[in-house]
Amino acid sequence: MHFTFKIEGKYYDSFSNLIRPHSYRLGGISKSQVKNNLFFLAKAIKMIFNRSQFFEWDLGENSSAILHDSKKAIDINKKYIADVTGYLPNLHFLKSQPPHQNSLKKRLKTLSSLGLIYPFLFIIWIIFSKRRNSISLITVNFSEWVLTLQAYKNNNVNRVYYFGGFENDANFFSVLAGKFEIKLTKVCSPNPISIYYQKTIADTFAFSVPYQREEYEQLKCNWYVNKLVDWPPFHFKELVKAINNSNPNFELGFLSSGTWRRRERGDFCRGDGEYETEEKLINFINSIPNQLVNDIMVFLHPNEKENTDLFEKAKGFYYQKLKNKKVSFAPIDKPSYQNFYLADLCISGYSSSAQERIFMGYKTLLAPIAMQNKYYEGLSIESIVSYGEENLLKNIEKALATSNKAFFEAFGLEKYTYQNYQQFLN
Repeated sequence: MHFTFKIEGKYYDSFSNLIRPHSYRLGGISKSQVKNNLFFLAKAIKMIFNRSQFFEWDLGENSSAILHDSKKAIDINKKYIADVTGYLPNLHFLKSQPPHQNSLKKRLKTLSSLGLIYPFLFIIWIIFSKRRNSISLITVNFSEWVLTLQAYKNNNVNRVYYFGGFENDANFFSVLAGKFEIKLTKVCSPNPISIYYQKTIADTFAFSVPYQREEYEQLKCNWYVNKLVDWPPFHFKELVKAINNSNPNFELGFLSSGTWRRRERGDFCRGDGEYETEEKLINFINSIPNQLVNDIMVFLHPNEKENTDLFEKAKGFYYQKLKNKKVSFAPIDKPSYQNFYLADLCISGYSSSAQERIFMGYKTLLAPIAMQNKYYEGLSIESIVSYGEENLLKNIEKALATSNKAFFEAFGLEKYTYQNYQQFLN
């Protein structure tokens, strides 16, 4: 009703975000919108009747929980919350696999509720042709919401640390959680919040890099948040342990986002120039005069080194693209940050790894040279951002001629390093 009659506020914003066209959960689906509608409906019903086996249920006095967005990130998220807050919540599960031990009567009740909202969803599905896949996804979201909130209610959970606040339904779920008197803390990655958090609803929002608080000043008119906190990047303690002051072996490193692999898998792209940026940046690196930079170390994205075959395929791709350079690769069996010390300077188009390097105190440049939106414009981190190749080349020359300490002083980035997060490290 708020959306239909354009009543501005958090209810309007939560629903408008719910039906936005982009969602990472829509990657790899059918081109037929009708098939997708039926697929998501069947998935929602199956979720109601299937009991997920993937969860940790450690009942105790602790009445908080972690809601994970990725199975691969479960251990990282758990350790991060423990390191930041000093304790580990007792209930963990994936939002897409909510656990429940409901009786047949309760399952049928949930199913009937889904049946009541589905006609309404079908009506707006017909109206909004460009948003039909997102609207179809709401049926799955509905089952997730109901089963997740039931699990919280049954265990007296009143605080949830939510990873995945970038998804379409994050604000809508925040509203529902508030109705159950559950305080939701949204935990975000160190990427620009202006991409997915332009409108935000939460009890608490955790920034993970300093420039995000600066972005908030530009976005706050559309935020409904009670408390803001400044936290360090994910696995920050491991980042500090990995700092190595040995002399680097390579002049320049490239932090990959695995764009070629994303295209191959058919991942859902925002269409903001993020893929084009990486492709253009790789070509730029190949064109850098050899008297300035000859040796390149490529730090592969995790999606490029999931197994040895994929690793070899990735190597072949970069050998082909960087023919004019001597190319080496960081070891496949270690996270990139454990080998950051090997490169004197790293550049990236759009990667959270760049923020990890900066946190560790290593020279890093950002080059979103084909991005349509200038997400870093007006922020303190813009000092190391290049929107064009000519400026990027100048920054590379300047950075290579300075030490790490001098680099951070020259570009005004001292507040971004681990030295400003001692309260968490201690």
